[in-house]
Amino acid sequence: MGYAVRMPKMGMTMEEGTVIEWHVDVDGTVEADAPLVDVESEKSVNEVTAREGGTLLERFADAGDTVAPGDPIGYVGDADAEVPDDVREEVGGTAEEKEETAATDAPTAAAGTTADGPVSVRELSADVSPRARAYAGDAGVDPADLDAISGSGPGGAVIERDVIEAVEAGDAADGSAQEGPAIREVRELTGLRRSVADRMTTSAREAPQVTLNRRVDVGATLATIDRLAADRGVEVSITDFLLAAVARAAEEHPALNARFVDGEHRIASDVNVSVAVDVEGGLVTPVVERVGELTVEGIGRERAALTEAVQAGTHDAADLQGGTFTVTNLGMFGVDSFDPLLNPPQVAILGVGRLHTDDDGAELPLSLTFDHRVADGADAARFLAAVADALTRPLELIGGGSEGADTGPTAADESPPAPPEGTVTARSAEGLSATVRAREFEWRADEPEERGGTDSAATPVEQFLGSLSSCLALTTRLMADRRDVAIETITVEVTAEPSVHDIDALDVQVEATADEDPADVERVVTVAERACPVNGIVSEDVDRSIGVTVSRPS
Repeated sequence: MGYAVRMPKMGMTMEEGTVIEWHVDVDGTVEADAPLVDVESEKSVNEVTAREGGTLLERFADAGDTVAPGDPIGYVGDADAEVPDDVREEVGGTAEEKEETAATDAPTAAAGTTADGPVSVRELSADVSPRARAYAGDAGVDPADLDAISGSGPGGAVIERDVIEAVEAGDAADGSAQEGPAIREVRELTGLRRSVADRMTTSAREAPQVTLNRRVDVGATLATIDRLAADRGVEVSITDFLLAAVARAAEEHPALNARFVDGEHRIASDVNVSVAVDVEGGLVTPVVERVGELTVEGIGRERAALTEAVQAGTHDAADLQGGTFTVTNLGMFGVDSFDPLLNPPQVAILGVGRLHTDDDGAELPLSLTFDHRVADGADAARFLAAVADALTRPLELIGGGSEGADTGPTAADESPPAPPEGTVTARSAEGLSATVRAREFEWRADEPEERGGTDSAATPVEQFLGSLSSCLALTTRLMADRRDVAIETITVEVTAEPSVHDIDALDVQVEATADEDPADVERVVTVAERACPVNGIVSEDVDRSIGVTVSRPS
């Protein structure tokens, strides 16, 4: 089955693209996922790879031709096939017909798509085409000498024929006969390695970078990780807490959660953290989106799923886009510290070194590299201090209470001793009543008279509903404070159906008094509902509904 090769839409504002160089001649063999054609938009040069294998039956646009996004530039099919009439009609149609086709068939949303399905598009250096680099390597031309070759491609790019003519004329040195050490192996850069090389070269060349280093006490974080595993069966890592700490720091110091594009310092509203993952052939940075709205457990799930997809090669381009900050960890390789390079166009990256533990505690080396064009050393130091401070209070990062809470009994002669934090005990001496204890706090539980109790205290179901409502109320307060949304009062009412046992449905009504935009308050409640740990243990079989009412203070 054949398909039209179309000019991809490389950016929402792209109006036309130029064909730079075909990698396959007409009637030549096309291999799936292999480079097919290089194209250029007004902002970048990109390599389009073949969606499926076959034969390049025809090219509708040659090097230097400019066409609109979505227009056919070639056709791939079986060797004995013909180009469909509708494709030929589209190529030879009038301007009005093409405009109508572009309006209905051409991509209008995601970059890198066509009417015939997704294509793989990779940004290249605009200075030298891939085929020119390949020929130069085969001819023994020093890459540094390519800068001296006059390019005849679009925008002055050096293409393959420029290098051929320069070698034949003797203008480019043939390094094959030069003296030097014996070569053990020559490794051509893969597509991914070449992309990493180009990005890092751009990073080092264009951005003035400064790195700040410090060690952070993470003893409390490690203890919290162990407790989550033991008490809740939740498996998270210190990287997940780091991402949460970065989100917290970005709330206080947003300048480093940003991009530098077209001379503009664009501060992001969401914290989307790129996490560096080592794969064969290079480094990939999948993006955990809206980290500030996730619990640590949620961050862990998202990060693990993305890492697995990247390592298995099942991720897509969307998983790698939209990052506003990067975290890269080399501690697992025994690296004590390092100065990471920026991940352009982002303006900051946090490097993580090897964890140091001894009898005095646990310290984690952190290295924050930032773009000096948009921030000064003091700005970056404050951001790094905020990350460190958040890691010393890990319970706040998971939506828990203050670590400074007293966990011991209030009276020395109290008996029996108070259970440790996170443990609740209930003791029934007679009838359908019990005494419940958590740390130094104590209360009673009872059943109604019709169920054999004395109706002297709330039932266990009511106490659970109280736990859920208080969790939602306090988590809403916490999330509102983080987002500078001023809420005076928060009232949460939870109704269970039925009201005794075997709950089938929960209705949650949140009433807030605030002189704020109701939409902002509703967003805070939505985030709090996801972050509330009590809400997270409710069975998926239970139908849940939630309503939010916002009224102005009287």
